[in-house]
Amino acid sequence: MPDLHSVSNEVRNRSFKAGLTPFVLKLRLRISLETGCITTTLMTLNQKQLVQKTWEKVLPISESAATLFYGRLFELDPSIRPLFAHTDMPDQRKKLMHVIGMAVNELDMLDKLVPAIRDLGRRHVFYGVTHEHYSSVGRALIWTLEQGLGADFTPEVKEAWTTVYCLLADTMKDAAVQAAS
Repeated sequence: MPDLHSVSNEVRNRSFKAGLTPFVLKLRLRISLETGCITTTLMTLNQKQLVQKTWEKVLPISESAATLFYGRLFELDPSIRPLFAHTDMPDQRKKLMHVIGMAVNELDMLDKLVPAIRDLGRRHVFYGVTHEHYSSVGRALIWTLEQGLGADFTPEVKEAWTTVYCLLADTMKDAAVQAAS
């Protein structure tokens, strides 16, 4: 979970990078205490392009990447494993890669992407996914990308993927809260 000092530094850094005043960026900054994500409603064009470009490099190794992802996820958070007790994991790995690919490809079409992600968040409530699980999923995703991309996993790529994941996870969690109400 980020502390106030970290958040302040993050606001200052993102303000400078985005060419915004700290005041404007603070208005757009949202901290999700459950995931530790610091997200803004802004995703830069460069971040979107980095995510799309690096995803193209993951596609040829998608089967291995999905296997790495679930292995890491269950290692980070063993409480998630029972949610997959009756799941066909090879099929689940394909679904994971399909959903990530859909999200990456539709970053240019947020009007289409956001409703699909909100629906995914509502469905995950019924699978037993909790807000706490999103942090583990995010860490497993970033770790998997680091393993798969190797030297292409730069700090800028990490920040871009983290921004995109946090935006999507927060959208899913918001929809989950509404579905549970």
